[in-house]
Amino acid sequence: MENFGEVFKSFFESTGFMGFFQGDGWMNLIMILIGCVFLYLAIAKKFEPYLLIPIAAGMILTNIPFGHIFVKEGTNSLGLIITDSLGTVMTKEAYLSTYGIPESMFTQNMLEVVDYSYSGLLGYLYYGVKLEDNVTWRSCSNRYICCFLLGNLSWI
Repeated sequence: MENFGEVFKSFFESTGFMGFFQGDGWMNLIMILIGCVFLYLAIAKKFEPYLLIPIAAGMILTNIPFGHIFVKEGTNSLGLIITDSLGTVMTKEAYLSTYGIPESMFTQNMLEVVDYSYSGLLGYLYYGVKLEDNVTWRSCSNRYICCFLLGNLSWI
């Protein structure tokens, strides 16, 4: 039987709480606390609730570690994704191992971001607002939510 401390440690490392203590995770924790303050001001103090509740919900959801609610992906000129979920460009070694390209064919411009796209729930809602100018998509942002929840984005 394993030691209780080892079991607790492995459980803790498999949850999102560990993300608060890795790298810049403390910044996510601060933003979640600010979102909670906004919720308190909106609900308890009745200070602009229609404005602060959506802002606070977005702040809290976006800053959950490993949640990937709002993901910024950068692509290179070949159309390959070259960033991680935080928007950091991958290294040369990671690029070569991910896409299986021989080092002799590698050029430095393969790591230059030419276009950014957004994914995750908030990313799809963002594109829903941008596409609302299109006549066929007018007032259809709910279609994005339904397609995302059903897992079939090919309808869009």
